Amino acid sequence: PRLAEDASADVAVMTWEAANALVDELHASGGAALVRARVACVVVDEVHQLSDASRGAQLESFLCKLVAARRVQVVAMTATASNLEALAGWLGAALYATDFRPTALDYHVATPPLGGPKLFREPARFPAFTWTGGRLLAAPPVRV
Repeated sequence: PRLAEDASADVAVMTWEAANALVDELHASGGAALVRARVACVVVDEVHQLSDASRGAQLESFLCKLVAARRVQVVAMTATASNLEALAGWLGAALYATDFRPTALDYHVATPPLGGPKLFREPARFPAFTWTGGRLLAAPPVRV
């Protein structure tokens, strides 16, 4: 059976776009009450996509629907958004922020004519290069 018609699913893993479609279908079938009955918590990763020109408006609309439904918990995650306090306030949420990273963040940079990708580990410095007149020139190290 389709997920919108099947109330037996305890957990559904999907993109936020698919979850948006599910919430729309539930709302069309039974209003906000059905959304509240079927959806307890939504985890949205990469919520910084709110600033994306092509997807941000749709993500904002989805989050608005969840906030308007009331009693649907939203866990919004991002590693790059800078306005976390404002986002938490807009969602009516508590803010939990941490800089803990369980694994190193790797940067793979391929630059011609040096060949294959080079691996740089966070928070290491890696050199920046500029390609000028057929020559690769080293620039001062860039901190990432």
